[in-house]
Amino acid sequence: QALQAVRIENQYYIDRCNTFGNAASQQLFLAFFSLVLWIAEKIFQITDILSYVDDNFSWEFKGFLKFYTPYNDYLPEKQARLLELWDKLGIPHASKKQEHGSVLTIVGYEVDVDLMRITLPQDEATKISATISKICREKSKQWMVKDLECLEGLLNWAIEVNPLLRPGLTSLQREIADGGSAKGK
Repeated sequence: QALQAVRIENQYYIDRCNTFGNAASQQLFLAFFSLVLWIAEKIFQITDILSYVDDNFSWEFKGFLKFYTPYNDYLPEKQARLLELWDKLGIPHASKKQEHGSVLTIVGYEVDVDLMRITLPQDEATKISATISKICREKSKQWMVKDLECLEGLLNWAIEVNPLLRPGLTSLQREIADGGSAKGK
């Protein structure tokens, strides 16, 4: 029941209608948030808001800033107006997630609009490189299918921004299809 506990004004309640982790929770969240974005666009005329699950992002002309009192900071106008809407609707948000500038982290990738480039953040690239190096050092290990699938998922995410590298996964996918029986190569 831990996933069903909801805190409202310092009191905990058990939500028996929507357990996050069940099949319907994402559909319910997306339906709700689609309505919020519809209100933002159609009623509050906040245009060009893009959404990926619970991340929202947009663009704004340089210099179009608005002071957002709760964070005591100037934010891009569309972003500040969206936060004001969330405040009216009672939707919680955190200042640490309110990124703005020419380089943003969007769904784990660094998006640089000045250089027109999407890359992995350096710390993520370092982790991936360390994981691959560790696997390559374990030459005598017999790889389980789940190990290979984890590696494939990690590499697939890493090259998502460069689809021309996808053929590099072919031998790994072939190994998974064969049941992962070969020793580390």
